[in-house]
Amino acid sequence: MAVGSWKGEPLHRLFPRIDLSQDAIYPFFDRPRQAYIFAKYLRLFLEEPYILRSDSGAVEDRVETDVFSKLSEDANVTFLASMAHNVEGLSPPKGIVQLPRLGRTEFREALANNRVVVGLGNPALSPTPWEALCMGVPFINPVFDWDRDHPEDRTKWNAQQNGVMYLCLDEPHVYHVKCGDRAGFEQAVRKAMDSPIDR
Repeated sequence: MAVGSWKGEPLHRLFPRIDLSQDAIYPFFDRPRQAYIFAKYLRLFLEEPYILRSDSGAVEDRVETDVFSKLSEDANVTFLASMAHNVEGLSPPKGIVQLPRLGRTEFREALANNRVVVGLGNPALSPTPWEALCMGVPFINPVFDWDRDHPEDRTKWNAQQNGVMYLCLDEPHVYHVKCGDRAGFEQAVRKAMDSPIDR
């Protein structure tokens, strides 16, 4: 049964089953000023789409970027990630604290103790942003395709998690940031640090 339409196509409600019965839920202002980078693999910093891509698309900019370290310093934010190092000689960008690989229970514990989850652009169709939202953790959703003549026309957007757009989830739950908009990214992180959401 359709619950609405998007771009002229019927929408059907398909949500992952999220069981929070075993998860710790931390009060927002008791959490450290942390942002969790939603990436299992370091190579996601090199793939398209990428939220902080430069206009030139230069791969080097992605790992040499100072965005994370500057935000860490200026906004007192710690960026965390648990990524497999699957690109020879590549390290996470400066300003990102690399956690060890986490099992499912440890991952959900780490996720719940952040003030925002940062999407990079991939993977699509993951339950992680939904789990975060259910734990009261907002999500930064990279928008990688849009109508340049009508940039706010969401029917022309494609994003890492289109489902949150279909449901019209916006700030402070979901911050939609166009890829390459570094100022918008920084603003979203800063806002999310001080904007609690309900679960």
